[in-house]
Amino acid sequence: ALAIPSDALAHGMRVFASAEGRTIRGYAVFTGEIRAANAMIEVFAPDGARLAKTTANANGEFEFQANRAVDHRIVVDTEDG
Repeated sequence: ALAIPSDALAHGMRVFASAEGRTIRGYAVFTGEIRAANAMIEVFAPDGARLAKTTANANGEFEFQANRAVDHRIVVDTEDG
């Protein structure tokens, strides 16, 4: 599984992620390099199935274990709209 960096639409947020083996690590950052601390992270397969759910740390960093060899869509929710 490989997660590709993508731009989010809300509040100029960007999400970066990379895979090493089954471990996918990344971080979420707002424009101005402000990290998305404690954001909710959900990961989905192309068919919409949720693959993982976790919370970013105080630096906006997250990590999860991939359990399927599919493209991953990472959704970050900071409850800011």
